[in-house]
Amino acid sequence: MQESVAEIMVVFLDDPSQPAGDRWANIQAIWDREDKPYDGPRQLKTNEGILRGIENTPADGNIFNDIEQDYHIDPLTKSMLQERGFKAAATFPLMAGRRTVGWLTLGSRNYANAFSDSDAIYYETLTDQAATSYESIRLIEQTRIRARRLQAANEVSRSASSILSPSRLLKSVSEQVREAFAYDHVQIFTANEAGDRVVLRASTGDLGQRLLQEDYDIMIGDQTPVGQAARTGNAVIVRDTQVELGYIIDRRVPETRSQMVLPLKRGNSVTGVIDMHSYQPNAFDEEAQAILQSLAGEIAVSLENTNLFQEIQKRVTELTRTNTMMQSITRSETLDDLYDTVTVQFLRELNTRYAYVGVINEENMIEIPVLIESGERLPAPDPIPMGQGISSYVIQSRQQLVINGDGADRMEELGAVIIGDIPHSLLAVPLLLGDEVIGVVSVQDNDPATVYDQSQIRLLSTLAAYLAVKIKNAQLLEEAQRRAGELSFLFNVTRAAVESSDLQESLTNVANLLRNEIDSAESAIIYLVDEHGEMLIPQAAVGFGREIAARSPGQSLGEGIIGNVFVGGHSLLINDVKRDLGGRTLFGDEDDRTQSAVLVPLRAQDESIGVLTVESTRINAFDETTVNLVQTASSTLTGAINTSRLLEEVNEAYAQLAETDELKTQFLANMSHELRTPLNSIIGFSRVMLKGINGPLNDAQQQDLNTIYTSGRHLLGLINSILDMSKITAGKMEVHQEYISIEEIVDTVVAAGKGLIKDKPLGIFKEVDGNLPLVWGDEVKIRQVMFNLISNAAKFTFEGSITIRARRQNYNPKTGEPPRVQIDVVDTGVGIPDSHIGTIFEAFRQVDGSTTRQVGGTGLGLPISKEFVEMHGGHMWVDTQVGVGSTFSFTIPLHPQPEQPAALPKGAELEESGPIILAVDDTPGVLDLYHRYLSKEGYLVVGLSDASDLIPNVLNLNPAAILMDLNLPGKSGWEAIAEVQKHEAVGNIPIIICSIDDERQQALEIGIENYLIKPILEEDLIRMLEEIVERPVEASGSIVLIDGDRANATKVADMLGDTYHVRSTGLGYEGLQAIDEESPILIIMSLDIPDMDAVGLMAALRTHDVTKDLPILIIANRELTEADKSWLEGGPTHVLQKDSYTSQDLLDGMAALLAKAR
Repeated sequence: MQESVAEIMVVFLDDPSQPAGDRWANIQAIWDREDKPYDGPRQLKTNEGILRGIENTPADGNIFNDIEQDYHIDPLTKSMLQERGFKAAATFPLMAGRRTVGWLTLGSRNYANAFSDSDAIYYETLTDQAATSYESIRLIEQTRIRARRLQAANEVSRSASSILSPSRLLKSVSEQVREAFAYDHVQIFTANEAGDRVVLRASTGDLGQRLLQEDYDIMIGDQTPVGQAARTGNAVIVRDTQVELGYIIDRRVPETRSQMVLPLKRGNSVTGVIDMHSYQPNAFDEEAQAILQSLAGEIAVSLENTNLFQEIQKRVTELTRTNTMMQSITRSETLDDLYDTVTVQFLRELNTRYAYVGVINEENMIEIPVLIESGERLPAPDPIPMGQGISSYVIQSRQQLVINGDGADRMEELGAVIIGDIPHSLLAVPLLLGDEVIGVVSVQDNDPATVYDQSQIRLLSTLAAYLAVKIKNAQLLEEAQRRAGELSFLFNVTRAAVESSDLQESLTNVANLLRNEIDSAESAIIYLVDEHGEMLIPQAAVGFGREIAARSPGQSLGEGIIGNVFVGGHSLLINDVKRDLGGRTLFGDEDDRTQSAVLVPLRAQDESIGVLTVESTRINAFDETTVNLVQTASSTLTGAINTSRLLEEVNEAYAQLAETDELKTQFLANMSHELRTPLNSIIGFSRVMLKGINGPLNDAQQQDLNTIYTSGRHLLGLINSILDMSKITAGKMEVHQEYISIEEIVDTVVAAGKGLIKDKPLGIFKEVDGNLPLVWGDEVKIRQVMFNLISNAAKFTFEGSITIRARRQNYNPKTGEPPRVQIDVVDTGVGIPDSHIGTIFEAFRQVDGSTTRQVGGTGLGLPISKEFVEMHGGHMWVDTQVGVGSTFSFTIPLHPQPEQPAALPKGAELEESGPIILAVDDTPGVLDLYHRYLSKEGYLVVGLSDASDLIPNVLNLNPAAILMDLNLPGKSGWEAIAEVQKHEAVGNIPIIICSIDDERQQALEIGIENYLIKPILEEDLIRMLEEIVERPVEASGSIVLIDGDRANATKVADMLGDTYHVRSTGLGYEGLQAIDEESPILIIMSLDIPDMDAVGLMAALRTHDVTKDLPILIIANRELTEADKSWLEGGPTHVLQKDSYTSQDLLDGMAALLAKAR
């Protein structure tokens, strides 16, 4: 290039990221021969001015050798060139292939026609070479930039997945993007909870720190690139802020020339945006956009993950705090402890300086037991009426209340009455217990920065739910303790009132108790109305009340405070005597020290009988609780007073009755004596005359004398019965017992009874067991009982028969009755109506007591007979049916009754079956051990702690064997054994000596071979008993068969029917019912049960206490699974295959199961 040709050269390079035909070329290099400052445009449109027409074409360039005269130059370009003094100008494209990558522009200020053809060729060659070099460098740089960007994207992705803090994540991403993509400013916004704005969360550089401090946010949908990207979810790119006018440019970043905003999206939801600024126009190419758009998706996922992690951490912290608070609250038992704990939790865990707890009391007022202000707990204020204040609003609405910064307006909007100052922020939650609201809990803060969010709402709501339960439980506990205290107080009052039968002493005991039990009580006085009903007399006084009672011996009814309480019948609480009584004293005495008092009337059946007072020398010493306690005591005291008075009356009446009874007994004895003397003469002389000793009698005389004799005998019998009943009632009747023969008595009674029925179509019979044993009884009394029963039967039986039976009855384990003889008198008479059965054994009561009755008598025969039987240790009863007849039965024991009857060990149950084993040992644990050993084997173990009553118990129980300890208190085991061996009735009962001492040689010498040394093994004891005890032959037992297959059920029943009682059912439900009713020795069940799963039924049987050890034989129609077999291990079980078992298989399987069970 000639030196005189060009004074300036400018190189423009293309921006390939801009649309073709509408792009801008930027200046990259300037050379000026004169070193003048360049004041031309920094960029030119590629399709305008001197660059027009040479974009992406193989043109030779544009040469304007005479700017002044060249008409090809558009006026704007010509003007621009001329203003800068150019006379000639030329532009040559830098072509890389067929694409223009830049332009070389030359200008000459001194010469027109400055560019020749050779110059053109030269510059064309130069631009070709420059274009090739530039393209190579550009590609290398582009590759390096891409690598750097991709590496940065990977680093951002990696760090995003490892950072768990949202703020740190966003800060790191913004810094890395700015550095990797060489942008001037990068910031990230995230959507707020309301979803109407995006809030700045991270911003680079010093500018970013200032913006963060401003709490910068942008409305979603406004005309800023950020607002539009957040609304549409699409990328927004502003290539040149000075040219593009479609957006409102954020002037907080004033140097921005280009801006790109990419949405952070999860699915279709925009969670935020990443906003990138460059101070250069057209700074964002398509490649960067693609990389960053992909990176934005990863950032959105990572941001959501970190938010989730932070939320989880927050919830964990929340739950930890909640758990800590709950544990502390749980340890509180009383309300005071609970409120103290809540205060600590408010201050420490919730870190609040303003809080309160409100609880609804019985008057429907809101009490504030916990009030915290400025970090200190204040005394509880007066209760708040319902309907006033924030608490009332929350309680009545049953909804939580959250106020963040607009307290007064919010409360006015809600219509709540305001009490006190409204804090800046407030959170209040109702204390709900099911459908019941019991109060409110609230935290507040006056700091404008405090905002209660969902986590704090959750925490306080959880606390409120738990606190409601704890408050209610504590209230119930305190109520229960109060009631328990009242009951304990009432018990103590009752005990004090009944400890003595003396009324004065009882009243003094109660007064002392009141003074000691009631807080602040220093005196107690009990006044009772006198017998005339005119004065209240102090009957008991303690404390300084003794002085008052001594100075005031009585109080007129209706006069003074005490007299008015008596008349009015209402309790009175006086907490300040001088104030409440207008300067007067309670008892009208100038020296009276009483300052507080409780006065309660004593009322019985709506009638006042006295006044109870409790006094103190302190003002305000008592409250309504005290009144309730004294009223409680008054009720008990009134009962005790009435009981004492009634007892006095009863004692007086009893003494009179006793005296009357004694006079009656004496009268009856005297009457009996006075009547018997002439009766004996009448009966004796009439009998002599009837025998003809005084000469023969004619028929009329004979008949008259028979009437006299019979009537005399009847009258004597009546007198004897009345005298017997009198003796029984007075407790003077005695029985003289010895071993007697019942059969002999029956014979004499039957003989006498024949005379009673000689004129009736009746037969009298006896049925007495052979070898009937002797009984221990009074022969006269038992004969009288039998004769009374025969006589009654003869009276009420007009045809048929009367039978007297006697048979032995063995020991009854259920009732404990000893061996005995039972006598029955059976008639075919009229019977007794059910309505009269309950009274026939009462003295002087008859079924027909009218004067027109057909049968006479005193009504004493049955009561006397029953008394005589019970005096022998037996009992009497009747079975009867009207029109069929009656059976009167009674029992007489065979032997004298022991003073110490044998007893079952603890936990033993009586059973009718099984041999009885009588165990004699002074250690209760040994007796229990015998029971555990032997009850499983079917024995009934009965225990004695010593041998003093051994023989009577052996006679009563008739045991199969005796287990005898040698070291017994009182009578030794050797002595007891000797008594048994000598006794004729029991000498053959086997004895097993069970002793800690080895004295087998001495045992052998007296004929006892059965000897066990303690400690005794179960198998040794069972084996020895099996050798010496003869068991009765018992039925083989009951079997329950559960099978839905009728044919198979019939087959099994046929196999077993001759030997066992088989109850067959086709349903599982029926089977369970049969097991409950039959108590079987074995269960047979198939797997074909229609209404339930057979394996499930077996599992149920194996887990029930009653059936878990019961043998089960299974008839299976399939192979059992491992799960099925696991239930076979729970107890004795045997399996037969349904299609192949035989009768012998069934019997063998049952035998094996029963052997295992035994």
